Parts: sequence; C-alpha cells; structure tokens
Amino acid sequence: MKKNLARKVTLSILAGAVLMSSSVAWAADPPKGWKEVSGRSSWYVPESGTQGSIGSGEYSDKNFAGVFNETGVAQDGVITISGGSFGKDIYGGRTGLPAKSDDSEAKNNAVNISNGNFGGNIHGGYSLHGNATNNSVVISGGTFKPGSNSFIYGGRANNDATDNSVTISGGTFGEKDASGKERIVNIIGGYSYNIDKKSKKNTVSISGDANLTYAKLYGGLEIGDNVKYGGASNPNTLNIGTADKMYKGNVKGIAGFDVINFASIDWEEDDGTDDGVIKVETLELDTTEVTVDKVRVAGGTTLEDGDKMTLIDAARLIGTIANNNDDKVTIYQGVARTVEVKAEVKQSAVEATTSKGSIYLEIAGLNSSVEVPEADEPGNEGTGDDKPGDSGTTEEDKPASKLNPQVLVIGESRAAATAFTNQGSE
Repeated sequence: MKKNLARKVTLSILAGAVLMSSSVAWAADPPKGWKEVSGRSSWYVPESGTQGSIGSGEYSDKNFAGVFNETGVAQDGVITISGGSFGKDIYGGRTGLPAKSDDSEAKNNAVNISNGNFGGNIHGGYSLHGNATNNSVVISGGTFKPGSNSFIYGGRANNDATDNSVTISGGTFGEKDASGKERIVNIIGGYSYNIDKKSKKNTVSISGDANLTYAKLYGGLEIGDNVKYGGASNPNTLNIGTADKMYKGNVKGIAGFDVINFASIDWEEDDGTDDGVIKVETLELDTTEVTVDKVRVAGGTTLEDGDKMTLIDAARLIGTIANNNDDKVTIYQGVARTVEVKAEVKQSAVEATTSKGSIYLEIAGLNSSVEVPEADEPGNEGTGDDKPGDSGTTEEDKPASKLNPQVLVIGESRAAATAFTNQGSE
C-alpha cells in the first residue's frame, strides 16, 4: 500500500513538473526576432526596426505591435503573420497610454495576415489620443473566432479616423458555437471614440472565398456602436468582389458606407429563388450610392427591358440608396459589338412587418438607334486600309446590325463572357 502511494505521489510530481515546464515555456518565449517592451509586460515589438513577422507558435497572453509608443507618432509599423495562434491583440502601430494625453497620431501602419488563429482584436493603426490615418489590415486567410466578439480595425482613434482600410480575400470570421451563441467579428474601416470627430474616407473590401457569415462590416463607427458616415465628399466605401471575380456570400451586417461598389457580377436573372449577390441580416443605408463596375453575361443570354438581378437581399433594411437612375452601362459583345443601355440600381419597397428589402439592378432601356459593326470573323482580313494582301473591304462595306429596343440576344458564337461597364460616374 505504501509503495503504491509513493508511486502515485512520484507520478503526480513528475506530471506536474512536465505541465509546469511546458506552461512556463509556452507563456515566456516570444517569437524569434521580437522583444518585450520595457516596462510593459506582455507587449512585444520587433527587436530592430518597425517591421516584424511571425510564422508559428502559440501566444495566448501576448500583444504584438510593429511600433509601440507611449506618446508621439506611431508610423510605418508592419506585422506580417503567416501562422500561429494569438489570444490577444495585434497592432501595426499603437501610440498613447491612458495616463498620458497628447495629439499623437498612428499613420501608415499595416497588418498583413495569410494564416493563423486569432481570438483578439486586429488594428492597422491605433491612437489613444490623436488621429489614425492611412493604416491598413490585409487578410487573405486565417481563422478569427473570438471568445465573445472581436474587432478588426483599419484605423482606431480618439480623434479622426481617415483613409484607413481593411481588405479581405480569404479566412473565416466569427462562428456559432455549440450552444448556439453567435461570436461576431466586427470589421471596421475607421473607428473614432469621439462623437465630435470624423470617420471618413475609409474602405472595406471583400473578395475571394472569405467566409463572413458571422461578420459585421462598417465603414465608420464610433463609441457606443453608433454608425458614422463620411458624407458624399469624403465617403466610406465598401468594395465587393474584383474585376475578374464576383464575390457572393452571406454577411451578418453592413452599415456606415456612403458608397457600395460591386467590382463585377455575373448576370443571373431573378427567378424568385436567388438570395442575391450578398445576403445580409441587417443593411443600414444613408442615401448610399450603389454602383456596379462590370457585369459578365454568358453567351446565348437574352436581355429584355425589366430584367432584374438582386445585388443585396436584406432581412432587415434601414434607410435608402441614392438616386442612381441616370446610370448607363455599355454591353461588349466580343470585341467590336457594343451598345449602351440604361441599367438602374433600385431599392425594393420594405415589407412593413419584417423590414425585409433588397437592392437590385434592372435593365431599363435598350437603344435601337445605335448601329454596331459586326466583329471580324477569323480569316477576314478586311481592315479598310486596302493594303496588299487584304480583301479591300472598307468600314463602309461592313454590315451593321440594329438591336431591337426591347430585346438583346448575346450570341453564342461571340466571347463566352460579355462585360457591362458602368459609366454612370464618367
């Protein structure tokens, strides 16, 4: 009995020693190339310069900053993360302490993330007492699952937050846990603590395969979670997709944007079952301008006046869009066939009982007066120059086609993708 007891005690001591040594090593070791800020335990900056990278490791109790200043300007800090697990906050640059007050500024700082697990907040630049200007966060991958809710800021300031950006092309943001509780990631272009200051000219861009089902997107935000808009002359902008690829997905919320721009969409006429390019629980607008740069239409598609495609389907829609009814789009069929039509971005009536509504694009006017030259077929050497070797065909000899004012058929024999380019702002 005594031998067994002694053996158990010995095993317990050994196990405790192993756990303790493992815990101490895990908590104490910073990543290579990083040092603790003097007098600030759990805060780490690059050993030299203002740029640092992390590719692995577990850091539940450490904050990282490219630049950390108690006062003055924090600028040109860059953190690049390609792996690892992080429980606390990440800053491209941070300046200011609660006990000190000055007009310090965080500017030109950046956080770049391609992979990793994150439970804390991410800041491009943070100024506790001054402005945050031209800071950025770029995320192409990673998992962002906070203990409760977390925040990703392009710039965060006590005063003005201007020209900051968050660009997301991959990663998973937020989750619904096993108990059914939603853990939301708030993605904010610019945040100001001060209700008398501005959050303006900030940008959020989403594309690729980013999973934003449990993410809220804000152009501008202030203390108390009050939404801030930049105004027509200093707009906060949401960019959706890229010129080459449409982004389609679910988002928890969208607010604080003066401009919402779709870089490209793939035309799909509404049939009553589609959720739109973006499906969102709450969409908040304030005379927001919604624009579309490019629409690709597959060969064989027939477009008619009144055809619609839902851009944003909102379970709850607050506010209104700007009047975009003068927008024109140009259809490119192959290389040479073009016709300009009117395509209006419109807002549906909001349902009284549910506040459900949508934003959609509608074909509004096919122009029959435009004569479009046929594209040269392969082997046709007619250039109109009458140079040796060509067919001698001039521009006047080429046939012209007139498009019916009510119907436009995109030919199968033309390019597989047809672009609409929005020219409303030109």
